[in-house]
Amino acid sequence: MSAAHEAGVRVPDPNKSFDSYLEAARRDPQFADAQDRLLALALDFALGGQGPVAVARTSCERLLAIDPSAYKAHAALAEIDLMTGNPAAAEERLKRALSLHPEWPAGFERMGTALSRLGRFGEAIPWFERALTERSDDADAIQGLGVALAECGRQEEAILAFRTAISLGIKTAHVHDNLASLLAALGRTKEAREHRHESRRISGKPRLGLYLLRDAWEWLSGGTDR
Repeated sequence: MSAAHEAGVRVPDPNKSFDSYLEAARRDPQFADAQDRLLALALDFALGGQGPVAVARTSCERLLAIDPSAYKAHAALAEIDLMTGNPAAAEERLKRALSLHPEWPAGFERMGTALSRLGRFGEAIPWFERALTERSDDADAIQGLGVALAECGRQEEAILAFRTAISLGIKTAHVHDNLASLLAALGRTKEAREHRHESRRISGKPRLGLYLLRDAWEWLSGGTDR
């Protein structure tokens, strides 16, 4: 089954895609590799469009029926909940996962993400910080922390988080856009323009029209230009 999955071979009946892994887990609940491969396939179905989301969800739930301690199955279900726009359900799933494995760093970041999706940014910050304590180069955690800090009005700390993301090689348009907005709000227009230009370069957008008008207005209106 693993060879078929890695080769991209699809089972004619998606409902049977997980049967081999589930049988392996049933025969030996401690067979961690079977569980990990089942969950990877479930996420391929749910997030990668490789199969029906309902089948992926059911397979994770079947795994939990076999092994209630399979905390990663709760996390996979939380990922499906986040993908389908249900962060409240994801939060509950992640609570179950972390109750089974309290020191799981990946769970910290995903809990922060779920809370951010719920608009509870203040609660999300400590989860992102815990994830970064365990792994300082966690790209999702550092970006999530930056967004949560910005939403809580902690602009300087948010700027530091996004600058840290860039230093880690996360040079996306999203990161530069966030920095540009934060810097502009603090009156640091020159720096904001630089990050906006970099975002447009990464996105392949030309400096035309509204972009040039906004830059010109910021230059004319002064700012502190630090």
